[in-house]
Amino acid sequence: PKRCLPIQPCGNLSSFPLLFHPSTKGSQIVMDMSQRTVKRQASFCNAITFSNRPIAVYEQVRLKVNDCCWSGALRLGFTSKDPSRINPDTLPKYACPDLVSQSGFWAKALPEELSNEGNVISFWVDKKGRVFYRINDSSPILFFSGVHVSEPLWALIDVYGLTRGVQLLGDSPFSNHPESPTFPSCSSSWSDECTICYENAVDTVLYACGHMCLCYACGLKLKKMANACCPICRRTIKDIIKTYRSTLDRLRVQSGSGTLNSTIKAF
Repeated sequence: PKRCLPIQPCGNLSSFPLLFHPSTKGSQIVMDMSQRTVKRQASFCNAITFSNRPIAVYEQVRLKVNDCCWSGALRLGFTSKDPSRINPDTLPKYACPDLVSQSGFWAKALPEELSNEGNVISFWVDKKGRVFYRINDSSPILFFSGVHVSEPLWALIDVYGLTRGVQLLGDSPFSNHPESPTFPSCSSSWSDECTICYENAVDTVLYACGHMCLCYACGLKLKKMANACCPICRRTIKDIIKTYRSTLDRLRVQSGSGTLNSTIKAF
């Protein structure tokens, strides 16, 4: 994880209460009357939920984990699709990889060990489209990037696996936003995890955008899906190219930005 430097106060939070969307939710979700608490009643999936209103840039979405079971990680993120215009019957079982393969959805699995019962999880997006999270009062950590902030965004919460129930909390007493995250050097980039399974190392280049964010197994699965697109830039995936450590390290140093647009012809 990428930890951030000190944070500064941020205003402009919405005056409307943040609740779960009352109707657009997975088939296994049960919601209380206040629209603040949801619980997955069975299985380990079919539990995608959304916020009832758009989330402001730097606004913290705060969740308390109320119930745990099974295994697997809570998925958190954002969507530019108005949940009120989404037919609940069309929601897939999983936010990752099913929903995030569609345009306008960004999400990632939180590490399982952070989804302990009683933990308060906060996450937000900054003006550069970077998503951060913090656990309780810990330092903010860079989660993922690439969110389009030029249009309204709603929170996306997939109550998956280990996490069975969560509660939306009110505003943080210190509504803050992070500044200037620190990033690892290129020499450690090989340890990056696949943005779909979060288990295997990145070893695949997406053509034609050149992004490197998937393992080969997940790349193959994603390529077979209808309208498959890059999880980072949303460009259509024309092909996937498996790479090996020495090649990937060299190309990442050459690209400098995590893409291979200037070197893709080497393959």
